[in-house]
Order: sequence, then C-alpha cells, then structure tokens
Amino acid sequence: CVFYMGMMDAVPCGSVRYQLTEDLTEAEVSISVAPEFWGKGVASAMMAQAEIELKKETKVNVIHAVVLNENEASMRLFNKANFKPALTKFKKHI
Repeated sequence: CVFYMGMMDAVPCGSVRYQLTEDLTEAEVSISVAPEFWGKGVASAMMAQAEIELKKETKVNVIHAVVLNENEASMRLFNKANFKPALTKFKKHI
C-alpha cells in the first residue's frame, strides 16, 4: 500500500491510503480526516495532493473508491474529485 499523512500547520489532519493491486496499476483509496478538521475542505485537498504524488511515485492509472450510500460527505468528496460510479452493490438484512 501507499500511505500519505495530511498536515495542516504542522498538525496531522488525516490520511490517504491506497491499496495497490498485484500488478500495481490500480488502487483502492481510503481517506480519513480527524474530526476537528471536518468541514474545512481538508479531505479534498489531501486527496488531490495524494493523487499527484501517487501518479509520480507509481504506475497506478485507475483509482477505485467504495463509499456507503449513507455517507453523504464521502459521496460529495468523490463526486467533487471526478470519480464516476462504476458498479452497484446490493445488500439485504434478513
């Protein structure tokens, strides 16, 4: 995996983690923002910078993200970052 730590004024504010596929050309992204930085645009900035670094440091050319429908903040983040829906996953509790 590839891991980046986000910093704001020398304070850790979150992280972006990419789990690479075996052939190293695709990755699944996970992003985490410390609660005290929520709603401040930190996630978008971290993800944009992490993508730049990932492109420079690896041969990854496709990034996947899995987001729960209920997670509206993550949905907005990935839409804003130009991610496109690629599949639909269904779940049923019985």
